[in-house]
Amino acid sequence: MQFKHIIFFAIFLIVGSVSCTEIGPTINLVTNNDPDDVQRVVVVEEFTGVRCVNCPAASDKLQDIITQRGEDKVIAIAIHAGIFATPYSESNEDFRTGDGTNLLNYLGQPSGYPSAVINRVHYDPQQPRAVDPNDWNGYIGQELQKTVKVKLDMTKDYDATTRELKGSAELLFLESVSGNVNITFVITENDVEDVQLTPDGKVNDYKHKHILRDIISTNSGDLIGENIAANFTTTINFNYNLPAKFKAENCEIIAFVNRNDGGTLDILQGAKAHVID
Repeated sequence: MQFKHIIFFAIFLIVGSVSCTEIGPTINLVTNNDPDDVQRVVVVEEFTGVRCVNCPAASDKLQDIITQRGEDKVIAIAIHAGIFATPYSESNEDFRTGDGTNLLNYLGQPSGYPSAVINRVHYDPQQPRAVDPNDWNGYIGQELQKTVKVKLDMTKDYDATTRELKGSAELLFLESVSGNVNITFVITENDVEDVQLTPDGKVNDYKHKHILRDIISTNSGDLIGENIAANFTTTINFNYNLPAKFKAENCEIIAFVNRNDGGTLDILQGAKAHVID
């Protein structure tokens, strides 16, 4: 995993910039912003694996939810980690990453596969944070109805020659948020053909979607600040060199603002963009 250094500035709060160069954040105080004018976005982190026979059906279910709810409202990240993620001898590559394993430990072991964490909310403290596919649509619906606390706008630029991806996430806090608040940047890739176990046996050219490729912040996100007040704004930059094995036309850059305060890990807002439009 590639880590980006964080440069901290103290102006009312500590603000981070994720970049290979020292580019400072832009800070303003903004008023008269209406949360009703900002669309809520939900992040779904799905635990899956090439040896999980029921995972293709769950992946299809999630894609149906995304189509139903809106491509711009639901963001999927497929995390290949755990007992079903070991590749086959005939697999072209190993989708497991250190980031994925760390996320599995950070978010908690699911009770079964497939399962997914919805906005990192722990709906039932007596059960794992990851929930069954039958519950995905209902919880996604609940999250979409919540008031937006953070406006997140992301811009990006990709150089096909150097394979450098850079951009920024512009944040405006519409409400105050207590505790530690972080930002996470993730790279995913779609339509990667490789082996997958299905109810009909192994399929060698199965198209895997939303594969977690890399996290270009720390796994739990990089600190934006603590006890952030309403109307606080900042711009956080990112810079990443896309590895040659990733097909840029199938990759997405995802950003989300997340809590990291004890057991409260909720994602407050997300955004995504295709590396190549």
